Amino acid sequence: MDGVPIFSTWRGGMEPGGARLVRFRGALNSTTSVVLSGMERGETMEQALQAAKDAGIAEADPTGDLSGMDAAVKVVALAVALELGSSPLRLEEVAVSGVQHVTSADVAAAQAEGKKLRLVGSAELVEVSADQGTESCIGAEKVKAGEVKACPEKVKARQAARGYVRVEALEPGDPLYGLDGADAAVTLYTDRLAPVTIMQKGSVVEDTAFGEFADIMRACRPLAV
Repeated sequence: MDGVPIFSTWRGGMEPGGARLVRFRGALNSTTSVVLSGMERGETMEQALQAAKDAGIAEADPTGDLSGMDAAVKVVALAVALELGSSPLRLEEVAVSGVQHVTSADVAAAQAEGKKLRLVGSAELVEVSADQGTESCIGAEKVKAGEVKACPEKVKARQAARGYVRVEALEPGDPLYGLDGADAAVTLYTDRLAPVTIMQKGSVVEDTAFGEFADIMRACRPLAV
């Protein structure tokens, strides 16, 4: 996510100590953050979106940003890279809603209550029973060619990752409340440490390029000989 050192912080500083990730939550899309910040200053969504394009933050076609799909893809990427859950999170397991229907009245109503609207992406561990998984039993026997007899021994409940992307009304005590414009942040929740928030102020295009390059280099390390 841009230049925010999420993976190195987790792999190098938290996971080695025995911490187990149970959830992450963050503002993962700069375009929507810039748009909502602009609307807080009285701009229309169209004006704020144009400002994001002029700054090189929003793409020519921002549909993926506004719909929440860009953030959803990032939720999946983070969950897989951080090995959250007993099996890789799939995009269809992320409930997605975007900012395209947010109005100036919605933003003003949140401000009147001292809150900020932001598009938030998150994934967490949940208990999944056997009948919710891809297999309902173990040790199945082949009765004859092309047929499998259901076995009585059920798979035990497992912890799987489930995610969401949605607009949330953030209160002042929220770790993401202080974000403005293109600021980015992710909070990591573990089974033994206090929540750790990794934040970057004023993310720009160069930060995105740096983050992608760093991720590629990190992914290639196991291949080094």
